[in-house]
Amino acid sequence: MAKVLIVDDSMVMRNNIEYIFLEAGHEIVGKASDGKQATVLYKELQPDIVTMDISMPIMNGVDAVTQIIEIDPEARIIMISALNQKQMLFEAINRGAKHYVLKPVETKSLLKIVNQVLSEKGRTSPKPNTVKTSTSNDKQPAFHVENNNGTFIIHFSRVMKERDITSLDLVMQGLMQVKPLRMVIDIGNIEHLGNQVLKYIEQLSERVKQVGGDWGGNLHNNEQE
Repeated sequence: MAKVLIVDDSMVMRNNIEYIFLEAGHEIVGKASDGKQATVLYKELQPDIVTMDISMPIMNGVDAVTQIIEIDPEARIIMISALNQKQMLFEAINRGAKHYVLKPVETKSLLKIVNQVLSEKGRTSPKPNTVKTSTSNDKQPAFHVENNNGTFIIHFSRVMKERDITSLDLVMQGLMQVKPLRMVIDIGNIEHLGNQVLKYIEQLSERVKQVGGDWGGNLHNNEQE
């Protein structure tokens, strides 16, 4: 059983998600209607899972993710997103959200992702009445996605770690739904990526081509030619 914090400005959506979790045997420890309230409740309640809407008043879900990750770098946040919110969804994942569910929220899809996120290794529960603070030097995102007139450019800005690759893979799952899909990679300094990431980029190109997309290659190299 997981402790869940539900964040959404729609009371109907909050109630629907609450019903799904309760039926699955989880505990709802709090509900918030905006990102600012969510950040306060996260400090107080220290939930195992947060479901986070994107578009909300006062503070949106992307900014709330940023603040919660600063409080607890291992926070398990699942974004609840509409299909037309891809850019903000990618940004939320880039800032530390673990996964996402597209609206309308289906019970099986949500619970499958919740179980997947809960089963991830490396999570250590904070002690009662304490909250972790970030000691990481990698505050700069490893990558960000730019939509340049329909061409999605993935810019790499620092060394990629395993968690960054996982986040990028989640972004790619969303991008694969875009039709037509055109992608370009900006690898920056290739020496910083490592063989694992370079191999992953090769796999990305194949995935894009398999769905009929256009792979524009390496922006950095193209500019040098």
